[in-house]
Amino acid sequence: MKPQYGMIRHQSVYESLKSLVESFGNIVAVVRSLDSSREGNDLQKILDFHRVPYKLVQGNVCLFEAELKQALNSNVFTGFDEIWLFFDDAPQEDLSEIPYCTSDSSNFDEKINDKILMTFQEIGCVAILADGCGLNFLTDNDDFYNKIRQ
Repeated sequence: MKPQYGMIRHQSVYESLKSLVESFGNIVAVVRSLDSSREGNDLQKILDFHRVPYKLVQGNVCLFEAELKQALNSNVFTGFDEIWLFFDDAPQEDLSEIPYCTSDSSNFDEKINDKILMTFQEIGCVAILADGCGLNFLTDNDDFYNKIRQ
């Protein structure tokens, strides 16, 4: 499937992620923003506060399936969040230099940054979810697209 992207008003990372995690197994999330916090140390502090375990992989803060479910049940995703989703394993690339996707800084209905799209395709990401002022999404998976758009 060709990558599809856009913005859905009045939808959040939490709602979409919950639906995806309930429907698909072996999802791994790279957490790039939580409540507007983007630095690795800040993300780790937020997860520690909520007692959600995480793993650092190539500098990325990662939640594997069990930890992702725990984060959803612990109210970690409250807005201005960004996650990149993968099947089975975390990427081996550091994503810290990639532009952010939260909808306060970009609107995927208007345009998607070329570096975001290129990185998404090169590293095998299945979806990006980022919110703030609506939900920005990017996916090349038909099943994910249909779930996100529900």
